[in-house]
Amino acid sequence: MYGSGTFVETAGRLKELGNLYGEMIQIHDDLNDTLAVPANPDWIQGRLPLPILFAQTVEHTERARFLELRREITDEGALLEAQNILIRCGAVSYCVDQILRRHQASQEILTTLLLPHRNVLYALLEEVVAPVKRLFEAIGESLPASSTLKGLRSAV
Repeated sequence: MYGSGTFVETAGRLKELGNLYGEMIQIHDDLNDTLAVPANPDWIQGRLPLPILFAQTVEHTERARFLELRREITDEGALLEAQNILIRCGAVSYCVDQILRRHQASQEILTTLLLPHRNVLYALLEEVVAPVKRLFEAIGESLPASSTLKGLRSAV
């Protein structure tokens, strides 16, 4: 038996871990796609990756302008302005926060499991969060201990 439960419980925890990992990968991909230049197909085809969904639905002062820019997103100037709005409105911060929250939850799951070679899973999770850590380093900040990003939006 691995850990303090049955094999079924361990398998369930591993499934949770896999779901969190997949969500982290998807959010990371959404960030990369929405911040790419030239405009990624997500922009051009009207898809709603998390940062764009956030900017379109959450009330913020630049929401109307963001919606206008979406209609002319193939213009590089419009794209860059829209990407800057993603940063200013908190969409990027929200995504980073969601990656960190899932990373923290996955770390908590791993601590409950007594698996052989568990360090491989830790390393896999660290690869996903590494770009977030580099972002914080680039702005001269350390990762928040509680995975909350209260000051990130103003720092970026």
